Amino acid sequence: MSDAPDPKGQPRQSKILSTLATIIAVIFGIIIGYMAYGYFLGAADVAPEEPVDSEVRLGIPQEEGISALTSESEPAATGEATAESDETLKSKLKGIWTQQKDVKQTLVLEEDGTGTLTVEVDSLIAAVLGNKVVMRIQWTVEKGRAVFTSLSGEPEMAFNYIKENYGTKRDRKIDSLDDNTLVLLDDQDDNSRSKWTRPMGMN
Repeated sequence: MSDAPDPKGQPRQSKILSTLATIIAVIFGIIIGYMAYGYFLGAADVAPEEPVDSEVRLGIPQEEGISALTSESEPAATGEATAESDETLKSKLKGIWTQQKDVKQTLVLEEDGTGTLTVEVDSLIAAVLGNKVVMRIQWTVEKGRAVFTSLSGEPEMAFNYIKENYGTKRDRKIDSLDDNTLVLLDDQDDNSRSKWTRPMGMN
């Protein structure tokens, strides 16, 4: 005669398995949240540069004695010119940008100021929480800076970890921008740069 299953042992076993699953999910949630924070416009493969005096090198040929930058004796740019410049930058920023170092990251910036930030995970974490972290964001350009605010995200556990430990706003100087490459400078922290590129055929 075969042994009959112990009905009393089943609820206890289920409870243990449920508890273990919860613990594992929390651990992986923290790990994936940390990874997501690391990707969120963080440092990539562009090393910080040493500051050169107080000038920004624009790559524009200069005639002798003529500076490409506004000197202290010249009047500051007007608010109208700044706004126009920001609109130009915003127009050039919209679209899809990608970055791939340890994980693949995709930044989608819509014309209306909304967007998404996606990290594709290829590891054991993917088996537990799925292979993507997706954050919904708002973005704008202010005085030559790209400002990103995260609104929500999935998995929710990873988003909440980022929100509670690192906040939801990122403010980066647009260090360089052309049709195919975007470099953002974190000049408010460690002067690290993150480099993003357009997917082929998207420029």
